[in-house]
Amino acid sequence: MKKLIYTAAIVLMSTFQLTAITVNTDSSKSFDVIENEKKIILNLSNLNNEIQIFTITNIEGEAVFSEKVNKYEKDVEYDLSTLAIGLYTIKIEGENFIEIHTTEITADQVHFKNVESHIAPTFQKINEILIVEATFSNEENVHVNIYNSLGDLVFKFTEKTNTVNKKFNLEKLEKGNYNIIVSTDFFSQSKTISI
Repeated sequence: MKKLIYTAAIVLMSTFQLTAITVNTDSSKSFDVIENEKKIILNLSNLNNEIQIFTITNIEGEAVFSEKVNKYEKDVEYDLSTLAIGLYTIKIEGENFIEIHTTEITADQVHFKNVESHIAPTFQKINEILIVEATFSNEENVHVNIYNSLGDLVFKFTEKTNTVNKKFNLEKLEKGNYNIIVSTDFFSQSKTISI
């Protein structure tokens, strides 16, 4: 009976301690927030080790913290309690994505105001067709430029959109090597193809 009361007391104390910590996991796929402890935990295991750089910028645009992330770690914890009260931008960068979180730090908590996700477009050539695909959280400028082996621009496409699923017929181009550059407001990728 004494052991049962002791176990119940430990469970009650543990429950009380857990409810005193507010964990927000809805802000992002990349990290959890312990709001009232002003901590962020990057969930590297959820992103297949894609996170490369974690940066915190103040309202003046100055980087107050920046770190390359060790891709072999499962989770990385950052303590934000030393930052002054104010608005910050938390930027999480990977090879194919960028997340930008507008964040307010108050005297006792961290609040996330807004999140933007930017994913690099994908493109591939199948036979004589170039396929470009991408989905963005907001509208972005998408540019597709094709240059011949002399560096001359032979094709140009620009569109402001939040979804791209375009097919470009390359049949009319002369045989040879071409450099394709697909860029958005946040990414630029290039690939050399032969026709």
